Amino acid sequence: MKKELVIWEKFSFYLCCFLSMLIPIPLFLDGLVGGVILQKESFPVVNSFPIPIGLLAFLIVFIIFFINSFLFKQEYSLLVKNRTNRLVLYFLSIFIFLWSFFLSGNNFFRVFQLILPFILILIVGFPVGKGKIKKITYFYLISFFCFNSTHLVSIFLNNNLFEVSEREYGLYWGYGIYQAFVSYPGVLALFFCLVSFLFFFEKRVILKFFLFIFILVIIVAIGLAARRISFLEMIFTFLFLFLFLFIDFVKNKGVVNKNLFLSCVSFIFLIFFILSFYFNMPIFRRASSGMDDGGVDSGRLIIYERAFNFLFSDVYFLMFGYNGYSGFHNYFLELIFAIGLFPFLITILTFVFMFKVRINLSFSDIGSYILLSLFGCFFLQSMFNASITQPLYLCNFLMIMLISFFYINSEVRSV
Repeated sequence: MKKELVIWEKFSFYLCCFLSMLIPIPLFLDGLVGGVILQKESFPVVNSFPIPIGLLAFLIVFIIFFINSFLFKQEYSLLVKNRTNRLVLYFLSIFIFLWSFFLSGNNFFRVFQLILPFILILIVGFPVGKGKIKKITYFYLISFFCFNSTHLVSIFLNNNLFEVSEREYGLYWGYGIYQAFVSYPGVLALFFCLVSFLFFFEKRVILKFFLFIFILVIIVAIGLAARRISFLEMIFTFLFLFLFLFIDFVKNKGVVNKNLFLSCVSFIFLIFFILSFYFNMPIFRRASSGMDDGGVDSGRLIIYERAFNFLFSDVYFLMFGYNGYSGFHNYFLELIFAIGLFPFLITILTFVFMFKVRINLSFSDIGSYILLSLFGCFFLQSMFNASITQPLYLCNFLMIMLISFFYINSEVRSV
């Protein structure tokens, strides 16, 4: 290998490590006017085209890995490597673009949102070495830990923990966090899932302590954000963790793994922490007020009923899609609204057949539980908030999915 290529490989990898630190940060650029969106308001008003800095960093990182997958075939690989699968995704992207733009009548920004997941999946490359995956993982984690910790410090300097309002939570040192109550809590729930499983998986004391503190920070942040769906995702992750522990205990015929036992005791402490504090935090107050108003679904069931009535009121539009935004608060219904039922079914079936042969789940493999938990979080978000259409959530979901799978497996596999 030429010396110049060796230098480029090392430089590009550490550049990607640095850029990965920007991916989870909820900082946005104004796509039309230019500059960073900074407003001293809890709910920043943006009338232009907001672009997450994390999305730009994500694209640069994986474009570099994409290039390196051709330059260094032994050290990097593509997520979708099979030529047939890549052609299928290319044609599917073009099909969705043409259908939604010309038949459904969506504007270019909306069409870009729809095909963005396909674009990202196509360009995703990754280093195959476990050491490199771990480095990227901890650069990524440390960045989000620092942001969340300093965010909580900025809140607690001026407020009592149990009296924080939505307005105060949405501020980071006086500046509003754009999408602080939409995609940002969804990203928090994804990190809770990733960090919790890494905590069980990690054996080094210092890193285990860091992950434990990180989990506490995320729990407090979710409690202050008062997003009930993020809280449900957290409970969902707890259930999968303890299901794994129970099956591991039965599999080993009652022999207790010391690392898992200490991790379990720590998590029991976390449960008591939640029970002790959440009753006095914004998330419990919001749930209580929802019950007083007649339910905790924030009117989602009524919205879904109206959505089905609307979609099935006209067969033509059901098949070809509508122009604009639905407000259905459900990714699957919004996708049907935007492109129609036929392309929706084609998209779902394509991904099912493409990935079903590569996802081999095992009840004795902790990696399977991470993937199931993340898919569960994704499903809950998609059912109630449609966060997957928001680039900040999407790039972090893909990043965490990749880390979760490749961090645990010593041999990285492509599709």
